[in-house]
Amino acid sequence: MLSGLLKELRVLFLASRCNEVMEPEAHELFAQTLLKGTELAEQLERLAKSKVTPLEASHFNDPKIAVFPTLSRGTKCIHKGIDHDT
Repeated sequence: MLSGLLKELRVLFLASRCNEVMEPEAHELFAQTLLKGTELAEQLERLAKSKVTPLEASHFNDPKIAVFPTLSRGTKCIHKGIDHDT
């Protein structure tokens, strides 16, 4: 997702002809930075996908597994009037 956004940003940057107001070296450096960022984002996305465990039907019925993110509030903080999300 991030890599796709960076790819599109690079295409828009190159197509916008910013080199008319930027030095050629700065233009090339920014384009290369976007390309490197895209490559790093693709690596991170591949790594994240390799670590994902698909949910199975049994996960939805297991009370020890929170399928959706939840916030817990410490009762001590609530009683003292301090409202912290942890």
